[in-house]
Amino acid sequence: MSQRPRIHIYISPAAEVGYTQYGPTIGIAGTITAVDHAALVDNICVVLSKGKKDEPRFLDWFAFRPPHIVMGVSTEIDFRPPAKFTIAPDQAHPCNVLFADNVRYSEMNPVIKAVKGEWEKAKTRAARVAGPDFNDQSLFAEFSKLKLVADAAGYFKKMSYWEEGSYNIRFKVTTENPKQIFDIPASFAMTSEDADQLSGNAVVIIADLCKQPHPGYHCATPSLAH
Repeated sequence: MSQRPRIHIYISPAAEVGYTQYGPTIGIAGTITAVDHAALVDNICVVLSKGKKDEPRFLDWFAFRPPHIVMGVSTEIDFRPPAKFTIAPDQAHPCNVLFADNVRYSEMNPVIKAVKGEWEKAKTRAARVAGPDFNDQSLFAEFSKLKLVADAAGYFKKMSYWEEGSYNIRFKVTTENPKQIFDIPASFAMTSEDADQLSGNAVVIIADLCKQPHPGYHCATPSLAH
């Protein structure tokens, strides 16, 4: 009988905690290595909890990112969709993974579609009137004052669940043939300032949805304690 593959997981000493139009996110970099036999990595996820009474949240792998990124500038990052990959003994496989809360994103999605739809209609009407003098940045300044947009910004602000305090995570790696689950527990702390700035990304979400210039999303970079 062949041995069940074993793997070694190393994760970086800091996480990147964010909030964008994709909902709450966590970015974690690290390496995964097979110890004695090659293994197929089928999935990676993060289980997040805050306090003993709160239900855990599951953040699924959303994208692979390049080893070096510009913090908070999502439009300039070369994302790759997640896919299964093979790890071999003594060959560390680098992983820089962005995890997103798909449940929270699905809750936000109807409002996202409403804002984008209203913006496209506003642009079409304004361009018809202004002709070659049309300036969508001037239009966006007026568009932002609409009740639908103001309500959406308030809604997005509430949908960020990041708060001051300590969080526990489990970085879980699932392999196939045979199916095995490996995980690493860790924890991090959020400050009230970071929590406020993350919820403040709501206005950046609106600008991002309308493809308008913005200063970038705020990201918190708390240390991970193992």
